[in-house]
Amino acid sequence: MSGEGLIAGRYQVLEELGRGGVGRVVRAQDTALHREVAVKTLLKQGKNNDRARFVEEAQITGQLNHPNVISVHDLGVDGDKLYLVMKLVAGQDLKQIRKRLVAQEPAAVEAYPLRRLLRLFLEICEAVAYAHARGVIHRDLKPANVMVGDDDQVLLLDWGLAKAIGDEEVEGGGGTATLDDATIESRLRASIALARSQSLIGAPEGAQVTEVDGDLTIEGQIVGTPAYMPPEQADSDALLDRSADVYALGSLLYELLTWEAPYRGSTYQCLRRLIEGPPPDPSVRAPHNEIPPAVEAITLKAMAREPRERYVDAASLADDVRAFLDGERVSVYEESAREGLQRLARRHRAAVIASAVGFVLLVSLIFVAAGLIYLEERRVRRATAEVEREHEVVRAEEAAARRGKVEAELTAQGLSLVAEALSHRGHFRGQCRSALPLAGVGEGTHRPTLFAAHAAAREGVEGCLARLEAAGARATSAALSQLREQLVGIRVDLDVALLEAILGERPSFALRLLGVSELLPAASGFTPPPKLELQLGPARGTLLARGWLRLGRLERALAALPGPSDPVGRGLRAYLADAPLAELRTALDAALEAQPDAGWLRARSAEVRVREGEFAEAQREFQRAISLAPRDAWVHSAHFRATLPPYADSEMLTHGAQRVLGALSGDENRELEHVRARERIWRGLQAHEPYLEQLERQVEEEGLAPLPRWRAGARAAVLARDGAAALRFAQRALERRPGDRVGLGCRAEALLQLGRADEALEVAKGGLERYPRDGCLNALVGRVLLGRRQARAALPYLERGARPALVSDPWRRLAECCLELGGADFLAKGVAAARAGLARDPLTTYSYDRKQRRLFPLPADPRLHRVLGKLRRKQGRLGEAILHHQRAFLLWNNKRVTTTIGLDFRDALDAGELHQQLGLLSEAFNFYRQAQSDPALAQEAQARMSRLRGGR
Repeated sequence: MSGEGLIAGRYQVLEELGRGGVGRVVRAQDTALHREVAVKTLLKQGKNNDRARFVEEAQITGQLNHPNVISVHDLGVDGDKLYLVMKLVAGQDLKQIRKRLVAQEPAAVEAYPLRRLLRLFLEICEAVAYAHARGVIHRDLKPANVMVGDDDQVLLLDWGLAKAIGDEEVEGGGGTATLDDATIESRLRASIALARSQSLIGAPEGAQVTEVDGDLTIEGQIVGTPAYMPPEQADSDALLDRSADVYALGSLLYELLTWEAPYRGSTYQCLRRLIEGPPPDPSVRAPHNEIPPAVEAITLKAMAREPRERYVDAASLADDVRAFLDGERVSVYEESAREGLQRLARRHRAAVIASAVGFVLLVSLIFVAAGLIYLEERRVRRATAEVEREHEVVRAEEAAARRGKVEAELTAQGLSLVAEALSHRGHFRGQCRSALPLAGVGEGTHRPTLFAAHAAAREGVEGCLARLEAAGARATSAALSQLREQLVGIRVDLDVALLEAILGERPSFALRLLGVSELLPAASGFTPPPKLELQLGPARGTLLARGWLRLGRLERALAALPGPSDPVGRGLRAYLADAPLAELRTALDAALEAQPDAGWLRARSAEVRVREGEFAEAQREFQRAISLAPRDAWVHSAHFRATLPPYADSEMLTHGAQRVLGALSGDENRELEHVRARERIWRGLQAHEPYLEQLERQVEEEGLAPLPRWRAGARAAVLARDGAAALRFAQRALERRPGDRVGLGCRAEALLQLGRADEALEVAKGGLERYPRDGCLNALVGRVLLGRRQARAALPYLERGARPALVSDPWRRLAECCLELGGADFLAKGVAAARAGLARDPLTTYSYDRKQRRLFPLPADPRLHRVLGKLRRKQGRLGEAILHHQRAFLLWNNKRVTTTIGLDFRDALDAGELHQQLGLLSEAFNFYRQAQSDPALAQEAQARMSRLRGGR
């Protein structure tokens, strides 16, 4: 600096406005031009790349001459420090505005309605579109970088991560357009592992660890802000193009609509959630904000996970936002005819009103003229004798008009009563979703009971019905009858909502309210009012079936279902009967069309999507189900069972599934014990035998829920590789239900574990006749055929088996099959399968060590890297083949791998052979020497070392 508080002898520092990792921004007085400016400087000398980026930011910003881009006044050097002089903007950034809206400040809520926020967002899009036209992408779009001046001028700030791109990347879509989901997910996992290791794994014991906030800009391997950037930007090797800015604009619009960032938390948490799938839709995240469907469609289009599915550039995104604000049609939203008419009416309000008034006047004139002509003709023909009749007609018309007026008033009153009843129902449904479990938490709850809330809502609806009945005594119109039916239906909906709330937490209590008492334990919780009489209508059979299903009584559930005319009953019947996937999907879609707000139905639909391999859509369905039924333990247990792989974290299982399921329904949820058993078996605590013995004894003694328990026992035994127990439990399940899908899969797997491959193949193929798309049965047939060297016949089975797999084994076997088939197409398919297996391998999951109270990463499966190395070798890509064989060899040295899979140093021989082929003899000799550690390979390794010495 030239002097105290003086930059370059010209800019007098007044105050600091903010600082980042490498620079700070101050407000200063330009002593030459007598104006206030903003000056950005580096905090220290900085690395060469920091200084180069600083200069690049100034050059790029200075070339963007746009009213919504911050203007640059000067760039210079003060001593050995760079400084950048920019326009000083008085106002607040979008992040500050969003915080005020979240705090519900009256001034902010009134000053920033949705249309004004969209206008501000449109100016941001125009600034980004201008930069794209000049071949520049911003790469760090977020609310904190958007300044809104006091005069509503929008300025886009902080071009420190901006990058100039070539024409071939701007027009062609860049390198990210060709990345598949598995590649992006695999690289994201690598970024997560790095972020996690920097903050947790690498920290010394006892040290304080601080995570990087997900809405801050980070540099290094990951460039950008994790909460707003697209999936491909988390990969440091990806070539970004305009679609990355389009995704970030969509994230910014998402925050303007919901007042929340798409992903929240630390850098690690944001990246982890980015792998799991897209965030909830804006209308699901913020249902109280009344988000227009067209604007939501624009947001989802911009935030598409695949770059090629987004808007081509920011200008196209701006066109759709402008169209919505101007009352025109949005290109990405298919509006109904009614919405189209409403939009046209809003846009041409004056013309519509004028046309309506003119039409009414014209019709009135026509009727008046016709009446006058009619009266005149009667007067001429009948003279004085008809005068009295004319008077009678007039009196009759006046009486009819009075009756019509009364009926119109009654109809309006009835509509207001229906609206009042609907408000009672909506309020009660909200209480059902937010109420604590009926058994209480800790020492109980002091909130009003569901029964009291139901009684109040029921009293309100009954009052509306009584007032309608009293008013309807003066008239008998069809409209009043319809209104009466609506009020009766609302009363039924209230009773159904009460039963559903209780059913989600205490199914035995719900069954008692439905009149069932046999074989049920005493219900804990609140005692219902003595005069409670529920009117459930057609929903009674479905509720009864759901209660029996929650307790594992499948036969009773099927018997309680309503007839085939009820779509919800048909969907539940297909689920209980374990219908084939296509039939089950059709039945559940029809049921959801009849009851779109049924969370339990959406959970069933999500389970089907998991079995079909549609994991992203399944996560979205589970999120909707949980938002619709947050207190339903059945919905949560379905989510955990369908999405948690067998090797899921001990921490996740203990503090996730067990906490939620235990708090919601206690001992009545049968899934809780299955989660605990699966955790014990996977951790290798040799606890499966006592669990299986206890399970068998409980079924024999209690006689409750035999089929679900036999299924759970068979699955646990298969996971523990106890073939004899698995076969016994599977057989008992098949006795309860011949042809049961889970029983067939477990029986076939048990036979294969016992070495009876022919019988296993016969059982699996028999099951595929009814369930042709079942992943477990297809994978097992493919394994047997591949083991018999019938790779071409095994390929379609392995493909169908791998698609819905949560673990890596089916993908590895598919890759091995493609390796055996050979050929360029099969090799490419094998590489894709192996990468998909790596994405599902427990590379970034953690095992909790209870003694040391720390998390340790689970090792990856070395067999995946081995098959990748062989595939790359056949493709002629020897460098990548060496890399994968080396990784496999390092993993074989891990004690947990050798304990689980066994010792196999074959990869050391392969790596040595590849080095020898490339002429790297010293490296090849070292690998051969390391292979001697495996007794099975010692002789072969010694022979290769001898030949290598002789060749020298």
